Amino acid sequence: MIRSIEGKSNKSGIRLKDGKLIWNILKGKELEIKVLFDKKDKYGIEAHALSSKVKYCRLLFKEIKGKRVWYLQLILEGKPKLKKKEVKGVVGIDIGPSSIAVVEGKKAFLRPFCHELKKNEKSIRSLQKKMDRSRRATNPENYNKNKKVKKKLTKWKRSSRYCKLQAKLKEGYRKLSETRKRAHNRLVNRLFSYGNLFRLEKLSYKSFQKRYGKSVNKRAPGLFVSSLRRKAESAGGKVEEFSTYRTKLSQTCDCGKREKKKLLQRWHACSCGVEAQRDLYSAYLARYVEEDLDTSQAKDHWAVEQPLLERTVPRLEELASGENNLSSSGLSQRPRVKQRQSQSHVKGESLCVEAEVVASNFLGASEKCTTCP
Repeated sequence: MIRSIEGKSNKSGIRLKDGKLIWNILKGKELEIKVLFDKKDKYGIEAHALSSKVKYCRLLFKEIKGKRVWYLQLILEGKPKLKKKEVKGVVGIDIGPSSIAVVEGKKAFLRPFCHELKKNEKSIRSLQKKMDRSRRATNPENYNKNKKVKKKLTKWKRSSRYCKLQAKLKEGYRKLSETRKRAHNRLVNRLFSYGNLFRLEKLSYKSFQKRYGKSVNKRAPGLFVSSLRRKAESAGGKVEEFSTYRTKLSQTCDCGKREKKKLLQRWHACSCGVEAQRDLYSAYLARYVEEDLDTSQAKDHWAVEQPLLERTVPRLEELASGENNLSSSGLSQRPRVKQRQSQSHVKGESLCVEAEVVASNFLGASEKCTTCP
């Protein structure tokens, strides 16, 4: 089935003219369809795009809730309109299979990566179980006594109930994809409020898939990085990726000492006195990587930025007792002395989706939660 079709230019074949899609299907016959535009163009983004030159058009086919929907995609010449003014600054990012840590000079946060996908994941799992029960009931001859599938199979029979569940599952995966795309775009836009130069490790997503297949398939960190790079280029920013083998941020301290850590060890504690959550500290060091890690510069700024990273811990403790549990935070490995000092919580305070700290200046810092009223 054809999912998309496009023309070579906006002069012949598929083209947009006077708000109508015109398609030369046969000689002397043209198909004209009126195109529906967004009436609530709040920021004038669509009007800015339509004022640009149309290079060529593409027709996209999607199936939404069992119905076929066609979209007209325009490939335009020019640059997209920016909603906000450019914020200059260097942002360090550490992406894991299930979490993301971000550190800037005055802001830092550690949160679950694409936590919005939880509801979609539950509904998909429920549908898959129902489909499996229906398939077993319809095809008992294809299973052994130990309830495993036989090596030599006859044809699978599909009941009408199974086909309906399959259509629902397809719609569930579509919703999961759209939710993930929105979560990525929301996070990318938020990062642009921190700075315009992003530094992170160049990860091997193939090795990520081998070790954390389900998590990577669900959250798509590679797609997030490509979206960040694309938007950075159009907004005048830049994404710098550096080798993990050369820098080894998760094993390195600003004093220059390197020590291998197991994946279960989520807290960085060095003999020089530096103690911090492992992902946050890697994101902090990423800010000072150009070709190699500048440990002297990282060491000079650590005394100023250490309170910023430490103040995320009380928020992480709230996360650990809530629904959005961040297992990679490593709170149980945190030094006991500091754990006692930061266990004061406000009564009746709602649990947060993420832990974020915003520093008002370099001398003092104040806590701020973006999700609580």
